[in-house]
Amino acid sequence: MDEDRSIRREVLPNGLTLITEEMKHIRSVCIGIWIKTGSRDEDVQWNGISHFVEHMVFKGTQHRSAEEIAREVDSIGGNIDAFTAKECVSFSMKVLDEHLPIALDVLSDLVLNPVFDIQDISRERGVILEEIKMAPWPTDSGNERHRQAIRESTGVRFLQPAFHTGKCDHHRRWIFES
Repeated sequence: MDEDRSIRREVLPNGLTLITEEMKHIRSVCIGIWIKTGSRDEDVQWNGISHFVEHMVFKGTQHRSAEEIAREVDSIGGNIDAFTAKECVSFSMKVLDEHLPIALDVLSDLVLNPVFDIQDISRERGVILEEIKMAPWPTDSGNERHRQAIRESTGVRFLQPAFHTGKCDHHRRWIFES
């Protein structure tokens, strides 16, 4: 079943890139914000900061508390998610099409207006430490070296979701230092 896809890419004057695909038979909308920095871009002393920031934006914004974020998304039947990869940090939300304005407002608020409260930072350190204990730590595998060679020779970047890169000690050091 070959179906023509209507994927559009548009770069706004402020540099923001929009990629859209219309599917007339589907009423749901999935929106996402991908920030072009990830764990690969971190200095050793800041290793893990992208993932930590990904967690922290859900703790509240200048306009919404963590509870208000959760309640607003739940009230429209939405699903909100995020991940940190080597090349990006991504925030996304799925909702019915009629709730797109609310989803855009919540998602942009998370990314543009986060509040990094010191008490939330302290609590989140523990959450991240638990994730570190559970995460299967990647090694410098042949696959990763192959991806690096392709990236260097062609400029093609592959997105591979991963919690962190580097050694666990770097995460622990950053998490315990203020």
